[in-house]
Amino acid sequence: MAKKLSQLQVIDVTDCEKLEEIVSTEVEDQVQENERCEIEFTKLCTLTLQCLPQLTSFAISLFMPDMEFQEIHAEDEPDTYMLPFNQNVVLPKLKNLKLSSIKIECRWLNQLPMMSSCCRALTNLTLEECNGLKFLFSCSMVKSLVELQKLKGLLELTRFSSGSSVVFHSLTRLSIEDCPKLKTFMSDSTSVDIILSKDTEERNYLACMQPLFDKKVAFPGLKELILRELPELLHLWKEDSLPSMVFENLTNLEVSFCEKLKTLVPSLVSFKTLMTVTVWRCNGLMNLFTISTAKTLVQLVRMNILDCKRMEKIITDLGDEETMTGKGEKDAANDKITFSMLNFIKLWDLPNLTSLYSGSFTLECPSSTTISIVNCPKMDKFVSPNTKDLPNTKDLRIQSASPFSEKVVWHKQPLAMSSCFQNTTVLNMHGCDALKYLFPSSMVESLAQLNVLEICDCKFMKEVIVLEEENISTTLFPNLNRLKLKDLPELTILCNFTGNLIELPSLTQLWIANCPNMNTFICNSTSANMSASKELLEEMKSEESLHTNIQPLFQEKVNLPCLKTLKIEDMGNLRKIWHDQPNLNSCVLECLIVHNCSNLLIVCPSNILGRLQKLELLVVSKCKSIEEVFDFQALSGRKTDAITNQLRKLDLYNLPKLKHVWKMGSKDVSFKNLLSIRVNQCCSLKSLIPASIARQLGELQELRISKCQVEEVVGKEEEQVAVVPRFEFPQLTLMELGDLPKLKGFYPGLYTPEWKVLKTVKVWGCDKVEILASQLQTNGESQHEISIQQPLFLVEED
Repeated sequence: MAKKLSQLQVIDVTDCEKLEEIVSTEVEDQVQENERCEIEFTKLCTLTLQCLPQLTSFAISLFMPDMEFQEIHAEDEPDTYMLPFNQNVVLPKLKNLKLSSIKIECRWLNQLPMMSSCCRALTNLTLEECNGLKFLFSCSMVKSLVELQKLKGLLELTRFSSGSSVVFHSLTRLSIEDCPKLKTFMSDSTSVDIILSKDTEERNYLACMQPLFDKKVAFPGLKELILRELPELLHLWKEDSLPSMVFENLTNLEVSFCEKLKTLVPSLVSFKTLMTVTVWRCNGLMNLFTISTAKTLVQLVRMNILDCKRMEKIITDLGDEETMTGKGEKDAANDKITFSMLNFIKLWDLPNLTSLYSGSFTLECPSSTTISIVNCPKMDKFVSPNTKDLPNTKDLRIQSASPFSEKVVWHKQPLAMSSCFQNTTVLNMHGCDALKYLFPSSMVESLAQLNVLEICDCKFMKEVIVLEEENISTTLFPNLNRLKLKDLPELTILCNFTGNLIELPSLTQLWIANCPNMNTFICNSTSANMSASKELLEEMKSEESLHTNIQPLFQEKVNLPCLKTLKIEDMGNLRKIWHDQPNLNSCVLECLIVHNCSNLLIVCPSNILGRLQKLELLVVSKCKSIEEVFDFQALSGRKTDAITNQLRKLDLYNLPKLKHVWKMGSKDVSFKNLLSIRVNQCCSLKSLIPASIARQLGELQELRISKCQVEEVVGKEEEQVAVVPRFEFPQLTLMELGDLPKLKGFYPGLYTPEWKVLKTVKVWGCDKVEILASQLQTNGESQHEISIQQPLFLVEED
């Protein structure tokens, strides 16, 4: 049967506790007579055998005697043991081999006869819990492994091979993962004899000095080297020897979870082709490159250094001996480190890192576009006088770090640093507690390309832009699209200016959250005195302050012509959002979210209703002082142009003092585009919708009211009417009324309802309202009219 499976490409056998053979014996007497029974899988590419505790053979059962491991092996020792793979098994195309939790009663993998038939195609080798193996291959076998790329899960492996030397001419990618005892890639029996001949202390010292690679191994075509989870690895290369062709053409280097690694590479190593380096959780490393190695990184594009607890510097200065000429003089022409291609730098979770480089050399990164510094609390010299060139940095992220320990970022050299960030488009500052101001006003113009600015969790920041001169430009950040200010307990304003008008012409998204001392976004004042702001704050807290005198978040001389999304959260001292005469002539605001502003009194006063005609989403939640959402009072009795609001969704949650969503209706304001109303936990609300507004809601599709004290959904008519009101909701499909203990009905008087497409009605916890009743007639009126104590729905009698 097995011989007929010529097209078979994958064999995966897992968790078969009693399985002994993959291919059973067909003719027992052929075996006895030593007749050849070859089994060839010509197309098989992947073979996985795992969790097979009783497996004894792949094709023909063989006796497997118990053996004890001997510490020293002669080079190319003969195959002396019976094995689970017979030499009659031929796998010429096998690329992926995984053996996990099976019995391999041999000490060298090439003692498996099967290996001779598959070694030339093998690219990925994974061995897990095959604890009989101590070494992989002998020297003669290694020379046949021209395509091997990955080794994983070799729990007992201490070295890859034995022998004097070997060259992997065709190998382009090598990945070694999860080999907890591996210290060296290749060793010979002589070196093992020398180590074992020493006493215990000297033996341990010599073992610790073993590097992963030395002159006995070469990879002239190697482009990618990945080393993961090698906890015993101490050195990649022997410090006092010239490197062979291990790193000559390397483009990608990743070393991770090598906890004891002390040196990445010696100072003599050159990385002229390296493009990406990633070092992650190597807690023995204190630095990454020496100056001489750093100078060779002319092709480096990405640098990722993460979670290395002892790392102090990325580039270490070993002393002037590296820069001396033959006469003992310093070579000024060579006094420079240039990462000409480096465009991405990520430095994360490096608690002892002080700088990228802090020596006397000039560091240049002319192509750097993205810099991310996260959780580097001791770093204070990344942007230093010796960092001369960062002109193309577009994305700068700094989190939980103090790379700028001064009160103002770049304060000492604002003009010099302006050129470094003239192309920056994204600036993210997070957890920089030493900062009081982000940058001076003189630097604002150089950030003309800034598109995203996020400042979060900076405990002592008071202003984003500190005013150095009175004549600040009337346009701030002409290309800024998104601004986020979050968790800034000392922030009072974005900036202070003295002109007639200031604008952020491209700002579309503004998020201000948990800035308790901010009452004004941008302050128009002749003084930026912080004490004045504090005095004003105290004044606003006084009970005598009138609403008209309260300082608003947005003053009349601040223009945000492109603002579409405004999110205000956790602003406990904010009492007023808009100025009485706001600069909203061209307002395009579409989304307004207000959350947990405990002192805010009103959301949309009458003076801005006509300027918020593009508003589509309004969400107000957890604002315990709000009594009214929309105020029409100032519009009554005054001639105004008709206002058609684009509001489509209205969500109101946890507003304990809310008395009116709309205190009264207005003939001049229409909400005919409203699709959804959701109200929850508004315990002071008696009715939801004025009758005049209810008649406008022809597009309403969803109505949800829960946990409120409402007595009716639609309030009584503001004026006495002679006819019975009619309320039509032709698009309403869903209505939910829940936990409304005081609800008596939909409307407090006679009315005629119409909801033609209503599909879902959910009513619970509404004990005072009658849900269903038969049809009623009152005083000879139309049979569709309902009595004063009407139910929610009428059921016609047959």
